[in-house]
Amino acid sequence: MTTCGCEAASQRTFTSVRDGIPWGRTSVLRDPVEVARSEEKGMMVLRCRSCGTEWAEACWSSGHMEVYYVFPVPGGEDPVLWLTERAEPLEWDASGPNGSAPSRTEPG
Repeated sequence: MTTCGCEAASQRTFTSVRDGIPWGRTSVLRDPVEVARSEEKGMMVLRCRSCGTEWAEACWSSGHMEVYYVFPVPGGEDPVLWLTERAEPLEWDASGPNGSAPSRTEPG
């Protein structure tokens, strides 16, 4: 059984959509649980069932396709309050999300 890639992925800097991890729901998190959703913002907060790390998921659109990407919820924040009051998708970048997901590892 493999573990999640949350710890390795969250060590990165996430400043624009380019840094977001495409399809991170399945490539980083393990069995994610939806914590909160904002239809208005087009975002949701997911919690990794393996380690409990909370991630925001947002959508980037090129006009031809949509790519869902993840980035960490800021540490020390209540994820529901953050989503409703302060959350914004990462800064738009024409190249889209291309942060590669770390490989999942076997538990030691």
